[in-house]
Amino acid sequence: MGKNARNWIMYNGSIGIVVGGMLLSMTGAGESIVTLTGDVLDNIGAAHFDAAAFWMFFASLFAIMNPLVAVPFFVTMTDGYSEARRRRLALIATASVFLALVAAALFGREILGFFAISISSFRIAGGIIVLLMGLSLLQSKPAAVSSDASDAPRAESRDSEAICPLAIPLLAGPGAIATIIIRCETAERACDFITIGAVIAAMVAVTYVILRIAVPVARILGPSGLTVMTRLIGMIVAAIAIDMMVIGIRATFPGLAG
Repeated sequence: MGKNARNWIMYNGSIGIVVGGMLLSMTGAGESIVTLTGDVLDNIGAAHFDAAAFWMFFASLFAIMNPLVAVPFFVTMTDGYSEARRRRLALIATASVFLALVAAALFGREILGFFAISISSFRIAGGIIVLLMGLSLLQSKPAAVSSDASDAPRAESRDSEAICPLAIPLLAGPGAIATIIIRCETAERACDFITIGAVIAAMVAVTYVILRIAVPVARILGPSGLTVMTRLIGMIVAAIAIDMMVIGIRATFPGLAG
């Protein structure tokens, strides 16, 4: 079995183990699945989890996805809804984010290979997209939170809004997809694949939690607080974008590195 095939199997197995554990933990089987996950990872020799790489990648992906930006949109979209309906829309949006990130992770390499795109070129393009996102956050204004419950009859149309534009592209947008593909392309060790799977699972869980507490968060922060937070994260996203482009340019034009 070739190296690429082994890496593909290890990566898919890691994704399934970590994400499966997260989903089962939501249903009340947390302790058993944690034990099972640890045993399986021990058996495949991939239990050496790189905590530093996890937190670095998680911080980057969190800044790019920025689930907090979705708080005003989600509050406005679910204004006048019951708690059960808010929970349902949060699940729809979270599932859509999960599918988008996993699709990017599993098929990103094949997509790049099909179009004969080098990882350096994709890194530069992804950096430009992420930079535009950061600049957009720096100039954006929080959405107004409506208190008019007359929008409730449009519940069915807002089910689709939970998928687009809330999940895609607001949360799992081009920047997040580019970041996932680039990280998967540079992963080689078993612990790298475990880290990617764990970060995707963690981001899905964090996104769901933030959407569930969106209403109280919006009330606590208020428009001014949301604006300050958005500006700060915009600066972080822009810095990440510059770093992505610099790495891609150096790889594409090695002479510039000297």
